[in-house]
Amino acid sequence: MQNPWQTLNSKTLLENPWWKVQQDQIVRPDGSRGEYNIVVTTDSVFAVTITDKNEFVLVEQFRYISGKLSLEVPGGAMDEGDPLDNAKRELREETGITATTWTDLGEVIPANGFSSEKMHVFIAQDLSFVHEAPEQDEGIGKVLHLPFPEVLELIKTNKLDDGQSISAIFMAALQLGLLHAA
Repeated sequence: MQNPWQTLNSKTLLENPWWKVQQDQIVRPDGSRGEYNIVVTTDSVFAVTITDKNEFVLVEQFRYISGKLSLEVPGGAMDEGDPLDNAKRELREETGITATTWTDLGEVIPANGFSSEKMHVFIAQDLSFVHEAPEQDEGIGKVLHLPFPEVLELIKTNKLDDGQSISAIFMAALQLGLLHAA
C-alpha cells in the first residue's frame, strides 16, 4: 500500500545525543492538514538470555521515568554498527554474561504512533559468566535467573511491566515452543 500521509516540512524541536523531537507539518489521509510530533531515536537491542537450566535472565534496575524498580530483559540503545554486536555488548555490560549461540528473532516497532525506534531481538544461549559487575550508571541492582512459568507469573501480576521486555520474552517463547494454546 502506498503511504497515504504526505509530509510538507519538518523541523527539530529538541535534540540531545540520544533522541530528538521532530515536528512534521502533514497532510492526513483524508486531505486535512495537521502536525505530527515524532521521537526520533536510535534503535535498541534485547538479548533474551536462557541458561542451561532453561532459566530466563532478567535485570532489575531503577527507572528514573517510572520512579520504580523494573525487571527487564538485558538490552538497550544501539551504538553504531551491527545489532548482534550491540546485543552482545549490552548483555556483557548489564549481566557479566557472554553467549556463544545467538538466534536473531527479528525486529519489533514498540511505539509506532510516536517513535521511530526499532528493537532488534535475539535469544542468547550457551552462556559463560565472566563475573563483571553490572553497569552502575544504569542503576542495575540484581541479575535474576528465573524459570519461564515464574516469568509468566511476573507478567500476569504486573511485576514485570516493561513492554519491550514483554515483547522480547514472548517472541523468544514462541521461537522456543514454550507457549501452548489454551
